[in-house]
Amino acid sequence: MVGWAVPILLCISIIVTTSLLLSMQSLYISTHIPIQITKAQEVSTDIENYLKQAHSYFYDGNDSLAITIYDKVLAIDPKNVNATVMKGASLSYLGQYNGAMTWLDKALTIDPKNTDALFYKGNVYDLQGKYEQALLWYDKVLAIDPKDMDALINKGFIFNNLEKYDNAIPIYEKILEIDPRNVNALYGKGLALFSKGQDEESLIWYDKVLAVDPNDKDAIYGKGLAFYYLGKYQESIDWYDKLLEIDPSYNNVSYAKKLALDAQENEIIDAGNQTILIEADERDTLLNKGFEFHNKNNLHEAIVWYDKVLEIDGKNISALFSKALALHELGKYEEASAWYDKVLAVEPSDIDSLVNKGLIFESFGNYTEALAWYDKALDIDPTDEHTLSSKGNALMALDLTEEAITWFDKALEVNPNEIVSLTSKGGALVNLGRYENALNYTNRVLAIEPNNPVAWTNKGAALMGLDKNEEALKWVDKALEVDPNDVFALSNKAGALVNLKRYEEALAAANKALDIDPNQIIAISNKGTALLGVGKDQEALEWLDKGLELYIKKPLEVDVDRNQILLINNKAATLVMQGKYQEALTWLNLTLKIEPNNALALGNKGIIFSILGQEDEGLTLINKALEIEPNNTKVLELKKQLVEYMK
Repeated sequence: MVGWAVPILLCISIIVTTSLLLSMQSLYISTHIPIQITKAQEVSTDIENYLKQAHSYFYDGNDSLAITIYDKVLAIDPKNVNATVMKGASLSYLGQYNGAMTWLDKALTIDPKNTDALFYKGNVYDLQGKYEQALLWYDKVLAIDPKDMDALINKGFIFNNLEKYDNAIPIYEKILEIDPRNVNALYGKGLALFSKGQDEESLIWYDKVLAVDPNDKDAIYGKGLAFYYLGKYQESIDWYDKLLEIDPSYNNVSYAKKLALDAQENEIIDAGNQTILIEADERDTLLNKGFEFHNKNNLHEAIVWYDKVLEIDGKNISALFSKALALHELGKYEEASAWYDKVLAVEPSDIDSLVNKGLIFESFGNYTEALAWYDKALDIDPTDEHTLSSKGNALMALDLTEEAITWFDKALEVNPNEIVSLTSKGGALVNLGRYENALNYTNRVLAIEPNNPVAWTNKGAALMGLDKNEEALKWVDKALEVDPNDVFALSNKAGALVNLKRYEEALAAANKALDIDPNQIIAISNKGTALLGVGKDQEALEWLDKGLELYIKKPLEVDVDRNQILLINNKAATLVMQGKYQEALTWLNLTLKIEPNNALALGNKGIIFSILGQEDEGLTLINKALEIEPNNTKVLELKKQLVEYMK
C-alpha cells in the first residue's frame, strides 16, 4: 500500500518568565582576537577579506554583523579555526553562552591548544560571574603561553573583583615585567593597593599610569579618592577638578568633589583611624547616589555607594538589599545569596530577599530548593502576587504544569493583571494542548503590554496548535524582529513551517536555533520532522533519537511531558515511512501507555493496522481519535485516505 500521509506532529515551546529580569554584564572587554593569517592555512583571498571585515565588526562591538561574516567564512571552510573561535566569542558578548561554548568546543576539536579558544572559554565563564571556572581556563592559556597578556590581565581583574588583592598584585607585577608601561596592570596594581588600605602606595602606581597617559580618567579619579581617604581634601579636590575638565560626566566625580569639599569644611576627623562622622541625612544622600547609579544600570558604581553606607551602618536594610540585588543582576549569584542572607539576619521576614533567594536557586536549576524559599515567603504573606507567580514558574520547570496553573491562578486572584502569571499561564496551557484557552491568556497579556515578545511567541505556539500556521508565523516573526536569535521563537517558527510543508525553510530556522543552543529540544524535534518531510528518513531518525537521548533521564514511563511524547510520535512516523511497522507500533504503544487519549498516536496506529491489512481495526482507531479531537485536521486527512482506499 502506498500514498499514506503520515501526520506531521506539532512541536510547541514553553516560555517561562520570572518576576526578576536579570542581565549578565561583562566586567572586562577583551581584545584577544586571532588576526594573523598564515600561508599554512591556505585561506583564499575571500576568506582573508571576510575575516578582516568580521574582526572589524567584532572590535566595534557589532557582534551580530560579525557572526554573519564569520558564517560566510565557515560556509567556504567549515574547519576555519579563526572563524569558529570568533563566532563563539561574538555569541558570548551577545549573552548566548551555550551557543558560544559549542563553537569554542568545535574550535578546540580542530586545535586543542588554540589559546584564543581557551581564552574565550574562560571569558564566557567570566561574563557570567563564574570566576573560579574562568580562572581554570585562563590558566590553560598560560600553561601554553605564560606571557599571554589578555589572560594575565583578566586573572588580575578577577582577583581584584574577588577581593583577593594579594593574588592580584603578583599577576600585575608579572605583566609589568613583560610590558612596564601596560596601563591595565599599572592601574590594577594601584587599585589593589588602594583596596587594601594602602592609599599612599596606590598613589605611586596611579602616577605611573599618568606618566603613560596623562589624561587617564580612572587613574585621576583614583588619585582623588586616595587623597580623600588620606584626609588630604584639597589635593583630592584638585584631582577631581582635573577630571571635571576632561570629562564632567565621569561617574560620580561631581558628587565626590562635593564630599571632599564638605569634609574639608565641616566634618570632624578622628586622627586615629580617619573615620568620617556622617549624619543620617548624609547617609541617605549616599544611599540615593547608589540608587541613581543602580537605575542607570551602572551596577558596579552603585555597589561602591552602598558599601559607603554600610561602612557607616552595617545593618542598613536598604543598602544590604540593594547591594544583594546589584550582585544578583550582575549574575554573581553566590555573592548575591550571601548578601540576601545578611538582609535576612537583620530582618527575617523580608519577602523580597526570600523570593530572590528562590530565584537564585532557580538559576542553578535547583527548583526544589527554590520552592522552599518561596514557601517561606508565602508563610509570611500568602497573597504576595510575585511570590505566587514565582512558585508557579518553579513548578513549571519541574513539569508539574497543572499544579503550576493553580499558583498562577492564586496570583491572578490577587491581581488579575499580574503580567508574569498571565504570560506563564498562557505558556502552560499551550504545553497542555489547551490552545483556545492559551490564546485568551496571551491576548490578555497583549492588551496590557502590546509589545511583549514572550506573549507573541506563545500566541504563535497556540495558533499552531489550532492549525492556524500562517497566522502563527506572523506572531513568531514579530518576536524575531525584536530578537533575531530568540531560540524559542526560531524553534516555533520551524514548527509552523513544518506544518505548512515548507520544509527547507523549517530546516533553516531549526538550524539557526541549534547554532545558538545545540540542545534545544523543540528545534531538534522540528528538524527531525522537516528532514522527514524532504525524504531524509534516516537523518530524521538520527535527530529524533538525539532529542530522545537528551530528554530521557528516567524510564520513559516516568515524568514524560508533551514534548517528549511529540518526539516519540515523530520517531514512530519516521519508522512508518521506512516500513518498520512493528517497531513503530512499539513506540506508539509507549505513547498510549503514557497518554491513552493521544489522538495523533491513535491515528498513526490506525494507519499501521491498515497498512498491515487490518483496515477495520485501523478505521476504529482513527474514529476513536476523532472522538477525542473531532477537528484534528491531520486525523481527518488520515480517515479520508483510508476510506478512499477501502472503496
